[in-house]
Amino acid sequence: MGIATQTSDGLKFSTTYMYVKNSSGTTLAAFKSDGSVGIGTNDPATKLTVSNSSGNIFTLLGQSASNVFNVGATGVT
Repeated sequence: MGIATQTSDGLKFSTTYMYVKNSSGTTLAAFKSDGSVGIGTNDPATKLTVSNSSGNIFTLLGQSASNVFNVGATGVT
């Protein structure tokens, strides 16, 4: 990974991370040089770290609304 100047939105590169940020500067995704990926975090702790401050963290949708698997702060639904 190289070094680049951060713009108000888009990609930011450092020697160990690549970030995707929105126009407010919030990190949407981070990619570490060890292959770890973070969504909703700027420091992924595992190969895939997904973080969300509210609502579902992870949702799988099937072909109909009744085929939904959610993982959130209160557990699996």
